[in-house]
Amino acid sequence: MAAKREITIGFFDSGTGGLSVLAEFLKHSDFARAIYLGDNENAPYGNRSRRELVSLARAGAERLAAAGADIVVFACGTISTNALEAVKTASDLPVFGVFPPAERCVLSGKRTAVFATPRTVQRLSGTGADVFALPDLAGEIERCAPHVEKVCVKKHLPQTAGDYGAVVLGCTHYALVAEQFAEIFPRAEIVWGGQDTLRAVNSFLNGVYGKKEGKDPLCGADYG
Repeated sequence: MAAKREITIGFFDSGTGGLSVLAEFLKHSDFARAIYLGDNENAPYGNRSRRELVSLARAGAERLAAAGADIVVFACGTISTNALEAVKTASDLPVFGVFPPAERCVLSGKRTAVFATPRTVQRLSGTGADVFALPDLAGEIERCAPHVEKVCVKKHLPQTAGDYGAVVLGCTHYALVAEQFAEIFPRAEIVWGGQDTLRAVNSFLNGVYGKKEGKDPLCGADYG
């Protein structure tokens, strides 16, 4: 087995939702150490102002850097869509986000629905998907964790949500209850942004560290 790279990745979320992202990385990446920071005190983030989100994201990134992170992953859709650019430009570390892959699903020809927090929904206009804000679902998941089976997703969904070929989960908390979305939309592909973030970070690591190891680097994805 190849040795893990001596890299520490810091993951930041408003609470437990980002654990879905961390799980993807633990299964499919070869970094040596992870730091997870969940801001339970200020959760949920979905209804906060952009100014508040930028402030919280900067504080989170700074705490992860102080703890020894080499890379920061905002494992939160609301932070990623509203604060990543502001933090990235002022950070000495590579900063990545998790984004709803709505446009990719639309371009594939599938009728697409995106479910996200109110603040994220405001940033998703013009994607060609049907976009729905779920103001209270992330909060219920946070309160029920780790017993997310107690969450009732269906009661949070609008009655206008119809039949879709793709359902995009725009909040990392929602990935923790993805099975319920699959039951409600049995003919839809259930997708979220965690896998895209994993690929982007792995591509970045291969580009930077592949050169040091004498390998042919992959084309590094732009972080953010």
